[in-house]
Amino acid sequence: MLNALSMVRVLAIAILVAGCSFSGDRGPASPDCRSPAPLVGMREPQLPEIIVSLREGFNFSAEVSRLSDVYGFVPMSMNAELRDFFTVYDEADLPSLRCESTVQAVEYDGFDYPAATPR
Repeated sequence: MLNALSMVRVLAIAILVAGCSFSGDRGPASPDCRSPAPLVGMREPQLPEIIVSLREGFNFSAEVSRLSDVYGFVPMSMNAELRDFFTVYDEADLPSLRCESTVQAVEYDGFDYPAATPR
Protein backbone atom coordinates (compact mmCIF):
# COMPACT_ATOMS: atom_id res chain seq x y z
CA MET A 1 0.00 0.00 0.00
CA LEU A 2 1.28 3.43 -0.87
CA ASN A 3 2.06 5.83 1.93
CA ALA A 4 1.29 9.55 1.64
CA LEU A 5 4.79 10.49 0.43
CA SER A 6 4.69 7.85 -2.32
CA MET A 7 1.27 9.06 -3.46
CA VAL A 8 2.54 12.66 -3.63
CA ARG A 9 5.51 11.52 -5.75
CA VAL A 10 3.24 9.56 -8.13
CA LEU A 11 0.90 12.54 -8.44
CA ALA A 12 3.82 14.94 -9.09
CA ILE A 13 5.21 12.67 -11.81
CA ALA A 14 1.76 12.34 -13.41
CA ILE A 15 1.34 16.13 -13.48
CA LEU A 16 4.83 16.59 -14.92
CA VAL A 17 4.22 14.02 -17.66
CA ALA A 18 0.81 15.50 -18.52
CA GLY A 19 2.31 18.99 -18.70
CA CYS A 20 5.06 17.82 -21.04
CA SER A 21 2.65 16.10 -23.37
CA PHE A 22 0.65 19.29 -23.85
CA SER A 23 3.56 21.69 -24.32
CA GLY A 24 3.87 23.59 -27.59
CA ASP A 25 7.49 22.49 -28.04
CA ARG A 26 6.80 19.09 -29.53
CA GLY A 27 8.66 17.90 -32.59
CA PRO A 28 7.24 17.04 -35.99
CA ALA A 29 4.23 14.75 -36.15
CA SER A 30 4.75 11.16 -37.19
CA PRO A 31 4.22 10.70 -40.95
CA ASP A 32 2.50 7.35 -40.34
CA CYS A 33 -0.65 8.93 -38.93
CA ARG A 34 -3.98 7.37 -39.80
CA SER A 35 -5.62 10.35 -41.44
CA PRO A 36 -3.26 13.00 -42.83
CA ALA A 37 -4.72 16.31 -43.95
CA PRO A 38 -5.76 16.25 -47.61
CA LEU A 39 -3.17 17.32 -50.18
CA VAL A 40 -4.88 19.31 -52.93
CA GLY A 41 -3.64 20.18 -56.40
CA MET A 42 -0.54 19.32 -58.35
CA ARG A 43 2.99 20.50 -57.69
CA GLU A 44 4.09 23.20 -60.13
CA PRO A 45 7.91 23.32 -60.25
CA GLN A 46 7.80 27.07 -60.94
CA LEU A 47 5.73 27.65 -57.79
CA PRO A 48 7.44 26.15 -54.74
CA GLU A 49 4.81 27.35 -52.26
CA ILE A 50 2.06 25.53 -50.45
CA ILE A 51 -1.04 26.88 -48.75
CA VAL A 52 -1.60 25.41 -45.30
CA SER A 53 -5.10 25.67 -43.79
CA LEU A 54 -5.41 25.25 -40.04
CA ARG A 55 -8.31 23.96 -37.95
CA GLU A 56 -10.39 26.06 -35.56
CA GLY A 57 -9.95 25.92 -31.79
CA PHE A 58 -6.49 27.37 -31.06
CA ASN A 59 -4.48 30.57 -31.46
CA PHE A 60 -3.74 30.85 -35.19
CA SER A 61 -0.61 33.03 -34.93
CA ALA A 62 0.90 30.93 -32.15
CA GLU A 63 0.33 27.72 -34.12
CA VAL A 64 1.87 29.15 -37.31
CA SER A 65 4.86 30.21 -35.23
CA ARG A 66 5.14 26.74 -33.67
CA LEU A 67 4.90 24.99 -37.04
CA SER A 68 7.52 27.29 -38.55
CA ASP A 69 9.87 26.53 -35.64
CA VAL A 70 9.34 22.77 -35.97
CA TYR A 71 9.64 22.58 -39.77
CA GLY A 72 12.03 25.49 -40.37
CA PHE A 73 9.89 27.44 -42.86
CA VAL A 74 9.06 31.14 -42.99
CA PRO A 75 5.38 31.99 -43.51
CA MET A 76 5.20 34.38 -46.46
CA SER A 77 1.59 35.43 -46.07
CA MET A 78 -0.83 34.71 -43.24
CA ASN A 79 -4.61 35.17 -43.23
CA ALA A 80 -5.99 34.74 -39.72
CA GLU A 81 -9.59 35.17 -40.90
CA LEU A 82 -9.30 32.27 -43.37
CA ARG A 83 -6.84 30.48 -41.03
CA ASP A 84 -4.29 29.77 -43.75
CA PHE A 85 -0.79 30.77 -44.76
CA PHE A 86 1.61 30.45 -47.71
CA THR A 87 5.12 29.13 -47.33
CA VAL A 88 7.97 27.59 -49.30
CA TYR A 89 8.37 24.05 -48.00
CA ASP A 90 10.73 21.12 -47.94
CA GLU A 91 9.14 18.14 -49.75
CA ALA A 92 10.56 15.79 -47.11
CA ASP A 93 8.53 17.58 -44.38
CA LEU A 94 5.20 17.39 -46.19
CA PRO A 95 4.06 14.00 -44.77
CA SER A 96 4.77 15.11 -41.19
CA LEU A 97 3.18 18.53 -41.71
CA ARG A 98 0.03 16.87 -43.05
CA CYS A 99 -0.11 14.72 -39.91
CA GLU A 100 -0.11 17.67 -37.52
CA SER A 101 -3.42 17.62 -35.65
CA THR A 102 -3.89 21.35 -36.26
CA VAL A 103 -3.53 21.14 -40.06
CA GLN A 104 -6.84 20.91 -41.91
CA ALA A 105 -5.52 20.81 -45.50
CA VAL A 106 -2.42 21.46 -47.59
CA GLU A 107 -2.68 22.78 -51.12
CA TYR A 108 0.00 23.21 -53.73
CA ASP A 109 0.15 26.76 -55.01
CA GLY A 110 -0.71 26.67 -58.69
CA PHE A 111 -1.58 28.70 -61.68
CA ASP A 112 -5.17 29.87 -62.06
CA TYR A 113 -6.28 29.03 -65.56
CA PRO A 114 -9.25 31.10 -66.70
CA ALA A 115 -12.26 29.14 -67.85
CA ALA A 116 -12.72 28.92 -71.61
CA THR A 117 -14.93 31.69 -72.87
CA PRO A 118 -17.44 31.14 -75.64
CA ARG A 119 -16.67 32.85 -78.96
